[in-house]
Amino acid sequence: MKKSKISRWLKAAALLIIAGAAARSILLSCSGCAKIAPDFDEAAWHARVTETDADALYAPHKKDGVFFNPWLAMGKKGFLTLLRWRLAPDQDYTDAEKQFLPKVIPDPVERIRAAGDKDFIFWVGHATFFMRINGRYWLTDPMFSDRALLPKRRTPPGITIDEILAITDQITCV
Repeated sequence: MKKSKISRWLKAAALLIIAGAAARSILLSCSGCAKIAPDFDEAAWHARVTETDADALYAPHKKDGVFFNPWLAMGKKGFLTLLRWRLAPDQDYTDAEKQFLPKVIPDPVERIRAAGDKDFIFWVGHATFFMRINGRYWLTDPMFSDRALLPKRRTPPGITIDEILAITDQITCV
């Protein structure tokens, strides 16, 4: 390649990098000045949920082999909605909201044993559930440590792994 072609190519690449950096800088500057996050209207959301036909929960949820949620379907969203969501400042919570934590039920082993042979679902925390279905025990997304990655657990698990093992050692994890 000739020297002039290389220098033109380098100039074009430099201009693209500068233009990209400038566009990103402008976007971030504008997002800091503008109200990005749409306000959540709890009353409107509650009305929408209340008005929804419960039979929609059992409606078909696949079309052309693609899953969709037939209940409380969301409208089409675009790239700007994604940007608005990602660049929005974190939600501010009141002190009362920050202190509102789930209650840990005492004596989970006794409560589960009191159920006899009945099926049950016991919420451990976050996405972890301990269940008995048709005599088999299941544990979903087991998470018993203080940290998943960065956020620290704010409440203890509803039941510990040792308490689960006191009930059964035959567990299917999913």
